[in-house]
Amino acid sequence: MIKLKKILKESKYAWDREFGDPLPTFKDIAETHQNNSKEQINEYIDLGDPVRAVRDHLKNFSKDLDYKRGGSFDGDSGEYHGFEGGDDKLYAKRHKQLSAWEKKAKKTLDSLMKDYVKAWK
Repeated sequence: MIKLKKILKESKYAWDREFGDPLPTFKDIAETHQNNSKEQINEYIDLGDPVRAVRDHLKNFSKDLDYKRGGSFDGDSGEYHGFEGGDDKLYAKRHKQLSAWEKKAKKTLDSLMKDYVKAWK
């Protein structure tokens, strides 16, 4: 049979106090909890969350490409190069800059894919 004294004893997780000590305040319990925060609770982690977030970033990036280009690819395409009233130097400069940007984007995406593959090893 369990003794009444054992049943009435406070839990070691709640607060440790001796007979006659005052009851703990909320502040006391909060401080104790902060000091014991080293113990982490293992909770469910969804590995798909970061992947879904990256896909959302890529969708937003694609939308921004359309929004920020400031014109039509058709209107600025190579078929108008040399067209009367066209600015050949401007088109050449834009093509050079966009080509460099494309190489940088490819290099970055390749590096990100390598990191993604490492995460699964």
